Amino acid sequence: MFKFLDVKHLLETELPVLPLRDVVVFPHTVLPLFVGRARSRQAIEDSLQRANQILLVTQKDPLVADPTEGDVHEVGTVAHIKQHSTLSDGNVKILVEGLTRVRIKSFLPNPPNLRAKFEVIQS
Repeated sequence: MFKFLDVKHLLETELPVLPLRDVVVFPHTVLPLFVGRARSRQAIEDSLQRANQILLVTQKDPLVADPTEGDVHEVGTVAHIKQHSTLSDGNVKILVEGLTRVRIKSFLPNPPNLRAKFEVIQS
């Protein structure tokens, strides 16, 4: 299995966005996430078809049920989806590994789920 811990392994500069409630994923951390929102499940499906990479960003207000581009922070983490499984209730469990911090440059208009273009934040 590949380890995508270097920025040069980022395969795209545009990825599906997975808004997170009360969670921040940092580079080089591995974390399980449980995903239930339909748009978020769609973002995961899109990511699994594109090198298993997804952009994780924390919501500004965790009570927002269907976040849009104004409801998430502009800095997030590109992550690699290491494992995924669909649970009996329809929710999805994923295991992600943070790759690098990024800043969102723009969101793409009207996709079925949030997608954003980003730039890597050099540390």
